[in-house]
Amino acid sequence: MALVDPIEGFGLVLRCVEERDAQFALDLRADPELTQYLPPLTITVEQQQAWIRGQREKPGDWYFVAERKYGGQPEGFISVYAHEPDKGRAEWGRWILKPGSLAAWECEYLMHRFSFEVLGLSENYCRTITLNDRALKNHDQMGMARTQTLAGHFELRGERFDAVEHVMTAARWAGVKDANAAQAKKFARVLGAPRGA
Repeated sequence: MALVDPIEGFGLVLRCVEERDAQFALDLRADPELTQYLPPLTITVEQQQAWIRGQREKPGDWYFVAERKYGGQPEGFISVYAHEPDKGRAEWGRWILKPGSLAAWECEYLMHRFSFEVLGLSENYCRTITLNDRALKNHDQMGMARTQTLAGHFELRGERFDAVEHVMTAARWAGVKDANAAQAKKFARVLGAPRGA
């Protein structure tokens, strides 16, 4: 869905994806290092633009570009989707950042803020292939709780892989938000934020 205001942080902004972001999305998905834990994507820019148009109309699905607050350079993408309003929960993922980006912490921090402060969720969750140690460690350090391992959850290049499910509840977020904000603020300086921002 496109009709949400940008989520502003210290050094990053999450704004709803637009058709002009299609080439950047495909460039990231063409990088073998970034996509080793993602299914292959072989589509044209026009097909990606069509997917974005459809996504912008899809209820309960928010797809964001993470871009630098100062300068506007895009760092990557993150999404909240599979919204279940009756349960007050949603999944998040479609998370990919350009090579060498230091935006991961603030990107995830802003996604949690959106989930709990804008959508008013009681919990969000993500599922990560067990091979992706870096992402798993990031979720752990953010304060998400590992709740289960899902056998054979992902299919990747003809093989099945297990996934770890992490959950953040609104109550848990209230307890870790300030520490996460402080860490995000440190990384914001690398993203061009002026001192004191």
